[in-house]
Amino acid sequence: MALLSIIMALSENDNVSDLSDCLDSIANQTFSNHETIIVSDGPVSGELQDVVKRYQSQKLPNLHFQKTNEKTGPASAWNMGFDMAKGDYVARMDPDDIMRPERLETQMRFMEARPDIQVLGAWIKEFENEIGDSKRLRKTPVEHEKIKQVSRFSNPMNHVTIMMRQKVAKSFKYEQYWGFVDYFFWLKLLKAGVTFHNLDNVLVDVRVGNGFLNRRRGWRYLQRELAFLHACWQRHLLGRLDIIKYAILKLPPRMFPRWMLGLIYKIIRR
Repeated sequence: MALLSIIMALSENDNVSDLSDCLDSIANQTFSNHETIIVSDGPVSGELQDVVKRYQSQKLPNLHFQKTNEKTGPASAWNMGFDMAKGDYVARMDPDDIMRPERLETQMRFMEARPDIQVLGAWIKEFENEIGDSKRLRKTPVEHEKIKQVSRFSNPMNHVTIMMRQKVAKSFKYEQYWGFVDYFFWLKLLKAGVTFHNLDNVLVDVRVGNGFLNRRRGWRYLQRELAFLHACWQRHLLGRLDIIKYAILKLPPRMFPRWMLGLIYKIIRR
């Protein structure tokens, strides 16, 4: 049976209760041949470390925790986790989200049946406090060509649902473009000819919280988005017309009032 490695980054701002819920969802998977690798993005609290130790001793004996001393962003933590991974497949997870029980088995079965697919994602359902308190879905394009087309304007994958083959995980590195780490990563992989696919069903419930909109608006976020676009231009990941279209349609809303941006997201996530 193939081994699967689950990779997470843990930061000082993560919530103890949320981490417990996340690890419970891993322990309750219908597919059990997996290891979990948690890498800290800088120092984390003793309370968070205690949660990790409790699950190591009680529910997840194959949980490995790697501490780091400097906070540099999740990209380096994910890269370290990929380097540590022993699995034939590598999956991503975040410490405040919840896998549905069939998530890993569903994706493993698909990957085993489709050796041509190298990166596999799925849809997510968002919630704020409890699962089911929101109807917001983030649907992503299914087939590779559509994923490639959508990537010219928008992030085509839900990062927390990703499963990839070990060769891909070991061959590429995340780069710390704040707010756009995964999007930049997908663009690099697509340019390299890596084949993508998304399952058209929800496999992860994602906690967005009250600060979700604030993290996607304002001058600081706009600056980061401009840095991301500049890097895409320099690395030839997006064409000139793609970048112009992106800038016209997506940059102005970053300065919209919170209520207006919330209305836009509500329409998009229906």
